[in-house]
Amino acid sequence: MFKFVPQVSSEIVFDHLPKSIQESASVRNLSEEKSTVSLQFARKRFFRLYTESGPDIHLSFGRELEKAFERTKSFYGVLPKYTCKPLFLIKKDDFMLFGQEFFEGSPIDTLYEKSELTSSEVENILAEIRDIFAGLERQSTEELKKSEFDNFCKIVLSNDAFSKIDTSIIKSEIIPIIESGILNLKPTIRWSSGDLSARNILIQNKKNFKIIDFEFAHKTHFHQEDWIRLATFSTPAFKEISFINKLKKEISNELHLFHLLRQTILNRHVYDQVEYRKYLQDDLISILKKIFGKSKIKSQILEGFSTHNQLLEGIINNNAQKNAELLGSNAKLIDSINELADKNS
Repeated sequence: MFKFVPQVSSEIVFDHLPKSIQESASVRNLSEEKSTVSLQFARKRFFRLYTESGPDIHLSFGRELEKAFERTKSFYGVLPKYTCKPLFLIKKDDFMLFGQEFFEGSPIDTLYEKSELTSSEVENILAEIRDIFAGLERQSTEELKKSEFDNFCKIVLSNDAFSKIDTSIIKSEIIPIIESGILNLKPTIRWSSGDLSARNILIQNKKNFKIIDFEFAHKTHFHQEDWIRLATFSTPAFKEISFINKLKKEISNELHLFHLLRQTILNRHVYDQVEYRKYLQDDLISILKKIFGKSKIKSQILEGFSTHNQLLEGIINNNAQKNAELLGSNAKLIDSINELADKNS
């Protein structure tokens, strides 16, 4: 979990700037961005430094920004035309300041919602991004693909926020389903931004664009997850664009499950403990919905859930109150599930 950053003055942020920039700038030209200025606490706080010559500088102020800086440098090295150039990382006291060139743009889904971009213009931009990403793909091997997946599973199963039942279901049912699907994927690898949500595609003058936020960037064999993220983390109207739906439908159900499991890892870096557990439950319910809807149930644990029709209905309808009532009145069901979990662990 991240340590959240309280509100901080422009003077403190300015004091973290490299001396060479301080000498040619003024604290009066430094202001916090709308996305964080009203927040009492934030994972990172964002500022903009207006400069008289050269591009303005986007500043991220927070803790533990080393990986974000290094990943941004790596991604910029691959796609310099479509990303913002990283400039510096300064550590002082308990905080870090990450600077990169500022890009004056707005999120692609926001512009579409405001009718400042047509669906055709959106589709042209997304098609260009798709082609750019396809150009990054390189041949890999089945062994390397399997190795990445195995490492992913170890990280998921080591999550101590999961209950014993959760871990048992993931290990005995969900992981085998995902694995059966990825075996059919052609082993190619490329850089992924790690969070290709619509808010991270900034558009300028309807055609120029930059991809931002590489905190979770990585080389992966499961790069199709980019399009699931784009279809998931965007405004309702944006999700209905035919190009988005087409991309999403081309991706297997197994990779959708992979995406949901990966989200349980990423959310741990984003939310506090209370919020994280809420989102964790939501992701597990979404996984069960997909399994019950698409896959044949094999494990005894899930058979126990599936044959208990009222409980299954509660899960499918995301009815937390109904689930709690049913589980509360079914101590024998809970005991049997715990027993099966022990056998499968």
